[in-house]
Amino acid sequence: MPDNFLADHAQAGIVILIIFSLGLLFVVRSKTSERRYYRGLGYSLVMMAIFLVVAGVLQNINEASHRLGH
Repeated sequence: MPDNFLADHAQAGIVILIIFSLGLLFVVRSKTSERRYYRGLGYSLVMMAIFLVVAGVLQNINEASHRLGH
């Protein structure tokens, strides 16, 4: 395991949290201001954050399974 393993994961978690929070902010604001563009943008940001979490989990599973055979 590299020395900066936890630091890299913490930084990625912070970025994902910011993207997710910004998406939720756009969704909430669009309901009050009746702007559909912001709602679509918010949902897109939330979906991107979920995709990044899933991709990170799959990457960790792939690395763990690679080490099992060696």
